[in-house]
Amino acid sequence: MGEEAPLKNTFNTVLANKLLEAQALGLEHPQASAKELKAKLEGEQTEDLDFIGFYARELERIKADANPRTYAKYDYIYTRLKDYAPVLPFASLTVEWVKQYEQHVLKTNKRNTASKHLSFVKTIVRRAVAEGLIPYADNPFLNYKLKGEKPQKAKLTKDELQRIMDLELPTDQRIHHARVAFLLQFFLAGMRIGDLLQLRWEMLHDDRLEYRSQKTGTLLSVWCLQHWHSSNRCERTKATYCRS
Repeated sequence: MGEEAPLKNTFNTVLANKLLEAQALGLEHPQASAKELKAKLEGEQTEDLDFIGFYARELERIKADANPRTYAKYDYIYTRLKDYAPVLPFASLTVEWVKQYEQHVLKTNKRNTASKHLSFVKTIVRRAVAEGLIPYADNPFLNYKLKGEKPQKAKLTKDELQRIMDLELPTDQRIHHARVAFLLQFFLAGMRIGDLLQLRWEMLHDDRLEYRSQKTGTLLSVWCLQHWHSSNRCERTKATYCRS
């Protein structure tokens, strides 16, 4: 009996310490499930205890697999999300949380930008569901529709476009280069600025410009004119050439 008492006291001390640790963990993550708290307490999948940690892990995968522009977008959303919720247990990802976060994003963004922002979060949530970290039925985006507004786009008139082309600008200033870039985008069928900045002379074949879209990976071909008139258009198609 003399040897059992010290051993019993040791066990009681260990249990008491574990209980205090569990209580502290519960206070730190009040909305975490018992399974999540148990995993954290036992040191299992600590990086995946919450959604922020899972997003950070997925961010590394995106960095390795996606193009830099896609990674930059996910990284920006991650930073904004982490600033808003440094700790975010999976159990906290409810429809109500999504509504609150959307209102937070809307404070500094318009509706369509906020919806695009949430669509990135939605993608990461779907990956967590796919890995079994969030039950399918608990996906908050199943019962929440991202809202959007039809943007109002003001179109340039022919006269306005001609005035931009004819405007005298110093060729050694940025505004001149900005004008050249804009006109190139306009006459190259609305080419994205990321694609425009990657153009090389070897992409030009006779009267066609051939390039691969950074965003979609699609091979595109644009008919280029030496002299532009109001009746001409550049048309681009997937793997086919056409003229208006």
